[in-house]
Amino acid sequence: MTHIRLRIVLALATFGVAVWVMAMLWNSGNIAAVILVGIIAMAAAGYVASVPLTLTRIICRYVDAIEAGDTTTTIQSSDDPAFNRMASALNRMMNTYGSNCLALERSKLYYDRILRVMTHEMRNSITPVIALSADIKEHPERYRVEAVADAMEVIHDQSRGIKRFLDSYYDLTHLGDIKPTTVDAASFLRSIAQATAPFAAQHGLERGAIRYIVASGFSFAADRDLLARAVTNLLRNAIEATAGRDIASIEVTLSAKSGGALVTVADNGPGLDAVVERDLFQPFLTTKPGGAGIGLNLSRQIARLHGGDLILKSQPGRGVTAFLTIACPRQCEK
Repeated sequence: MTHIRLRIVLALATFGVAVWVMAMLWNSGNIAAVILVGIIAMAAAGYVASVPLTLTRIICRYVDAIEAGDTTTTIQSSDDPAFNRMASALNRMMNTYGSNCLALERSKLYYDRILRVMTHEMRNSITPVIALSADIKEHPERYRVEAVADAMEVIHDQSRGIKRFLDSYYDLTHLGDIKPTTVDAASFLRSIAQATAPFAAQHGLERGAIRYIVASGFSFAADRDLLARAVTNLLRNAIEATAGRDIASIEVTLSAKSGGALVTVADNGPGLDAVVERDLFQPFLTTKPGGAGIGLNLSRQIARLHGGDLILKSQPGRGVTAFLTIACPRQCEK
């Protein structure tokens, strides 16, 4: 803190000289001059004392702001470079603290929503099982062979629904680490096309409705199985979005991007509803009958495990384009 140290040294020197001059003037009997020099000495001493007091006041205000959760507090700059460095560092710390608090609050809201959805789904599935089993226990005479079979079918269906829901949650939270290898882009898209062909036919898409575009000889590093899962999720969404269109069109492109790869899946479906788009990556929320509501969230997690991301852009009435990027460097190949 060069400037502050220099000022303190000058103030101390001024104070020392002033005291020496006061002693000389006192011996000469010049009281008026002694008082004048004394004022100068007091001013120098006051400046020396003000520096730590000012720093202490700033730090106390900073700490009080953190305790109060006020992340808008900033320390103003001055003409002292050393003080400015300290102020900048404290302001950066406050900004980081504020960002972390915001991220924590968002995470809390995110997991609170997941918990509410999970509780709702579990209650809906388990309630009929409890009611039916209780009725069987209290009134066994009501249940002959056919009735018991019907009751068991209900219990089986509800139990299967609970298991499917729990399996979806397990998939969402147990992706694990990626195991990257060299992936040939053309071969990768061929396997995606073969895997989704029955699903496309089931939804009435004609052959040729899905176009696959990839540069020959292009390869990249990725966990092939996980990436196939993510791209398949996106393609199935596109197929469902275009089912029933007069002319369904889906285009899947795989290209190089910044040392990694970019997968785009574009469809000419109706686009996304504004409410749906807002909660696009919210797990377990779905508008599809029988859907688990984890596909997009899972695909984004897979992209982020590869150092990339998943972004969806919707044009109402014109379709949706999904952009999935991966940035796994070739050094991580195995």
